[in-house]
Formats: sequence, C-alpha cells, structure tokens
Amino acid sequence: MPSSPDEPDGPEPVHITVSDIEPVDGGPDGAVSVSVTVTDPNAPGRAAVFEYIAVPGYRLSPIAITVRPAPGLPYAEYISVKPSDMRDLPLSRWESAAQFQAEIQLGRGGPGGPYPVGDQTGGAEELVLKHFPELANDTTPAGLRKMRSMTHLASVAIEYATHSIFGVKDPAGAIARAREANPATVRSWIHRARKAGFLPETQREGGQQ
Repeated sequence: MPSSPDEPDGPEPVHITVSDIEPVDGGPDGAVSVSVTVTDPNAPGRAAVFEYIAVPGYRLSPIAITVRPAPGLPYAEYISVKPSDMRDLPLSRWESAAQFQAEIQLGRGGPGGPYPVGDQTGGAEELVLKHFPELANDTTPAGLRKMRSMTHLASVAIEYATHSIFGVKDPAGAIARAREANPATVRSWIHRARKAGFLPETQREGGQQ
C-alpha cells in the first residue's frame, strides 16, 4: 500500500487483522472480547497483539498487549524481543490503529479479517449508528439533520485516524487542505467528533500519539 500523499517518503501504514468477536464467559451481559494483530513494515518480523473487552454502554477497554514474532514468520527467522526493545517500538501508534479498527469491527458486528487501514467504505454511517442507533429509523427533520451532522463528524474522525495511522505529522492540517477548510474549523470538528465518541481517547489533535 502506498504512503500518504502528504508524506510520499514517509513510513508505510500498518496492517491490521481483527479476530472474531467472542462473548466473555462470566462477564456482564453483552460483554465481548476481540483481539487485534498489528504488523508494521517499519518493524519487520514483529507483531503486536492488543486484546480488548467491550461492555455495552462503556468504552472499549484494552486488557493485554503482546509483542511477538510476526504471524507466518518461520521459527528460524524469529526475532528475540527484549524488554529494552519496547521503548523503540511505536506501541502508542499501533494501539491507536488497533483500537480504531476494533471499534469499527464491533460496529459491524461481524468477524474480522486482514484489511488495510483506511478502508472507509460505509464506515462513517456505521460509526454513527453504533453510537446513535436511534437515528436509524428517525425520519423527523431533527433526526435527519442530526444524522447528517454526525455522519460528517464520523467521516472527519475516520480521515483523522487514517492520517494518524499513516504517520502524517499534522492530521488536522491534512484534512484542512483536502477539504479546503480553515484549520481551526477542522480542529473544532475533531473535538466534536471525540465528544461524540467517534475517536478513541488515544487519538489527540495535532498528530500527538
């Protein structure tokens, strides 16, 4: 997959595999678990596995992180993972990517599979209906206005997260240029998108990871 057009010589994006969604034995009603495997061309031979639990009405919670040899890597090519290596791995960026895709997958309600970060097909409406399911059948003028507004914010959130995952240093600036919008306006959209729950807490304005 090519790099972001804003950073043609920047790092390649990570690749993500989302596991099947499983019920949590003995957990609260509706609690499910999902794991996300992240591989990164810029850290060949390694993979990070992030495990999450989702409980209805609460934010997705990470419960475990494992760094291991990349899936499919022959045993003879395994790379030793030392504790001192951890500070050099972009775990914050990887977790941000993993959490965002887990949120999308939970919104779809089905099993995951390998797909590139940035696959936004239908993602904005899915995010809206995940957080505001009552809008699915609300055909009142107010309901339609809210659906349009929330879909706009969700699309901005997906664009912001994708730029962050690609390693763009100023995601808000990239969105402003692409949409020919004032950067301050874009930052307000991102703030509202986070307040609506469309961006995980690890995604912050200004490209900070």
